[in-house]
Amino acid sequence: MNTPFSEPRHSHLDDFAEEQQQGGQRPGAFDFRYILAAVRANLILIGALIAGALAIALVITLLQTPRYTATSSIQINNQGRSILKSDDQDNSEEVGNASDTERFLNTQTDVLRSRGLAQRVAQKLKLASNPRFFVAQESREPAAGTAETAVRDKVTTLLQRSLPVPMPRDSRIVSIAFQSAALLHSMNRDAVAGGGVAVTELRVDGGACVNDLLMQIQADLLGIPVVRPAVTETTALGAAYLAGLHAGVYNSLEELSQQWRADRTFYPTLPREQAQERMDRWERAVRQATAR
Repeated sequence: MNTPFSEPRHSHLDDFAEEQQQGGQRPGAFDFRYILAAVRANLILIGALIAGALAIALVITLLQTPRYTATSSIQINNQGRSILKSDDQDNSEEVGNASDTERFLNTQTDVLRSRGLAQRVAQKLKLASNPRFFVAQESREPAAGTAETAVRDKVTTLLQRSLPVPMPRDSRIVSIAFQSAALLHSMNRDAVAGGGVAVTELRVDGGACVNDLLMQIQADLLGIPVVRPAVTETTALGAAYLAGLHAGVYNSLEELSQQWRADRTFYPTLPREQAQERMDRWERAVRQATAR
């Protein structure tokens, strides 16, 4: 006697195959619905395989020997101005431009990455005869009897590969922020001394103001809100406004002033004590760099 438990069990794949036959399609024909039905029929198995793969990857990661990386920062000063300047030139006059500075920095970083410097470091630290160096580099120590030149070349190559010298991306941004803060502080002192009031809000424009990091650093150092406009190219916008005013598009300067819109305001988040400490360190660094 047939019972509900003795009836053959149908799966999504069987139902889909019957639908194909009834619809006149060949069972072997490719259909995306067949793949979807296969996935639905094996969801538990697929989930188990994914979980197992993640568990194995986690175990392998935990069993690996941890690797440690040491980093250091160096300051590169361009002494070209001191060398090229004559005695009767003012100390505030600069030699070269931004492209010269960029070229100088690239040259110095190329020197730090150079093979010649790596050879000097390897020789000074005697890395060729230090087995721990090869272990740290995960490299086999040269076999006994290997030519000394080959050993030195291998050490130099390993040292160059393990000592990247990246150029800080935000070094110029930080410099701009400190220079602008020092200028505004000087302007505030002059304004208060002349009976005026200090600046309570800074409105910025230009290409540099699109950098959120620069704007936040600026607000932290100044201790006042920094407002970025919706249109940052104020020079071009002003020329367009003047043309519109002359052509009769705008009736007055007051109407033009109402066109200004703020995009974002950056509020200071750094305590004033820390901001002042950073400004003091910046000014001390400037004095040391310009001292003769």
